[in-house]
Amino acid sequence: MALGNYSGGGLWVYDQAAHAAFDNDATHMDENIIWVEVGEPLRGWEHLVVGSKIFGNVYDVHNSWHTLDGNVPHQTMPFEGSRISLVVFTRSEWPRVNPIAKKCLQALGGQLPDIHGFEGSLRMKVAVCGADMNDGGEAE
Repeated sequence: MALGNYSGGGLWVYDQAAHAAFDNDATHMDENIIWVEVGEPLRGWEHLVVGSKIFGNVYDVHNSWHTLDGNVPHQTMPFEGSRISLVVFTRSEWPRVNPIAKKCLQALGGQLPDIHGFEGSLRMKVAVCGADMNDGGEAE
């Protein structure tokens, strides 16, 4: 989610299927697909070489949440004005989170991952209610 008085600044997220379909050729690109140039090596994505064009989708995150796998290449598009981004991650160790911290997160409107649908690829670091999220103990 992004807050502020700004224009532009969408969240671009790599789309592997679009990348394979367009194969670095922007001339036949769908209007909903945006390409960006790889500016530096991407850990875990060595096949996306510096200087190449990669394709993805842009999502409007102005006052709106968007869920994504943070391991997939993503970036903020150019914007004008003042902008603050709020980012929440889910840690693979979330089932061991302090129960008090879980209750505080839910009381604040947070949604805990579904244990059956959790893939472990998302990571979350949330400090709520002064509790240590990993020790299983009481809030301070």
